Amino acid sequence: MKRVVAALPLPDSNFKVLKSWTRRLWPSRDLIVFGLSSCVCLIVDKLIMACFCYCFSQCVERVCLIVGALIFARVVSGHCNYFINMKIVFSSVSSWSSYVRYWGLAIANLAVALFLTELWAYVLDVNGVAITLVSICVDVIQFFISFIIQKFVIFSVRG
Repeated sequence: MKRVVAALPLPDSNFKVLKSWTRRLWPSRDLIVFGLSSCVCLIVDKLIMACFCYCFSQCVERVCLIVGALIFARVVSGHCNYFINMKIVFSSVSSWSSYVRYWGLAIANLAVALFLTELWAYVLDVNGVAITLVSICVDVIQFFISFIIQKFVIFSVRG
């Protein structure tokens, strides 16, 4: 004897769009591999930042220290991240337009990271290597936003 289960009707087409987007985002092989590649680049980024902060924390003001450390670390890890995401995560081909879009996102992320890191460092009154911990919190917030932008804007396959 078959059991009949009544399906709830979809409220409207917006629900279908939302369902489609969530299916495309989670669970997603891309998100997992993106997370792994981001972890590798995060380690590179934070090691460079910690060394920079350790070496220069006594001779420069906190704002200059944060700006210098973040910019230097992001440029180095950004190149690494672009090529890993392009080749491995999103299986895309290299193009100048994706490269420019990626660095546009990177510059926007850097500006937000600078602002939020300085704000939180000021509020928490931290200096030196502790700034790196504040920066990690900011990066976690930016991770999911960056994934969506890279998947659907930067490395999307347009046909």
